[in-house]
Amino acid sequence: MAFKRNLVSHFVHQHKIKRPLAHRLYQAVKQGQNPKTTKLFNENEDVIDPARNDIIQCPFSNSRIDLIGQCPAQSRRIPCSFESVPYAQLTPHLKRHHKLSIPMARKISKIYKEKLSKIISLNGNDTFSR
Repeated sequence: MAFKRNLVSHFVHQHKIKRPLAHRLYQAVKQGQNPKTTKLFNENEDVIDPARNDIIQCPFSNSRIDLIGQCPAQSRRIPCSFESVPYAQLTPHLKRHHKLSIPMARKISKIYKEKLSKIISLNGNDTFSR
């Protein structure tokens, strides 16, 4: 089980593959399918997750705070002085810099990333990264 979690996580974080497709790729690896002859993805299927950019704006920056709604009462340092953070480091950033609890940081991170993903897919590009 740990191997699956690590490999799927690797595909998602290092290669920016959408999570459901990363699971499909994991199954192909697990079954020993030949990568030269096995077709895992359709031509019209977006494999790369457009929301997984290297840098995104902190949800507590002046221009992004509207996406998550209200700020938690216990949050600090708003607006954010960093503004931009690595995508993969958003939850730790919210925990350390804004002094949020781990569950709250995860919740805000998840909501924010989902909303960014929807906006990016509607716009066709990423207008939020630096």
